[in-house]
Amino acid sequence: MLDSSFYYSQLALSIYQSCQLRFRRRYLDGLYWPRPISEQVELGMDFHLVSNRYFASGQQESYGGDLGSWLEALYRFRPLAPGLVFLPEQELRLKDGPVRLVAKYDLVALEPGRVVIYDWKTDRRRLSGKTCENTLQTIVYRYLMVRAGDAYWGRPITPADVEMIYWNPRYPEGAVTLQYDERRFRQDEEWLREAIAEIDGKDPDSFLATTDERTCQACEYSPICRGASSADPEEDDYDDLSLTWDDIE
Repeated sequence: MLDSSFYYSQLALSIYQSCQLRFRRRYLDGLYWPRPISEQVELGMDFHLVSNRYFASGQQESYGGDLGSWLEALYRFRPLAPGLVFLPEQELRLKDGPVRLVAKYDLVALEPGRVVIYDWKTDRRRLSGKTCENTLQTIVYRYLMVRAGDAYWGRPITPADVEMIYWNPRYPEGAVTLQYDERRFRQDEEWLREAIAEIDGKDPDSFLATTDERTCQACEYSPICRGASSADPEEDDYDDLSLTWDDIE
């Protein structure tokens, strides 16, 4: 059973949803080893690192190839502006009774009357507003900003104050902007409380394996569960909307 020092990230909740047994292997049994990282994922990691330096220092950097073109697109998409506060790589934690949440934001921007959460995606798929709206990342990031982000403004943050923007430098005109409201906030809170309570109360032997073959093939624990070599997952599996590059240890 997980103790009170464990904080749930969107990745942990996503893993539990896709395969309870994988969640147990990783977070209860402590069996973790790195998966192979493709060149495309390394490129995405480089983009995140350089964009972090840009918003922290205000200095633009020049590179060749895809990284250079992505950064030029970023500088056009979100230029620095006087009077605005940009906070890259911000981590928030919340502990409210049994509810324990953590998130690391690519960028938080403080704009007049609102807090804007930016999340960078670099995979080959175009962003879908409907998909983005219903991901666990959106649920956790927006909810946590309302509950624990008051330190940014020095006053409580309401759902109406929060906006989340997904953006992919491969498709610079395809940003997805998501507003938040009280109704969705209450829905998210109820779901998160129920999900965490379910996991916290689960006996270790009752974490069930998925029946989805594709999930098994992309899982690092496949040799343990199935006694066979797991297939190399497609590189896009590392950078879909349920994962962030920060989750690739």
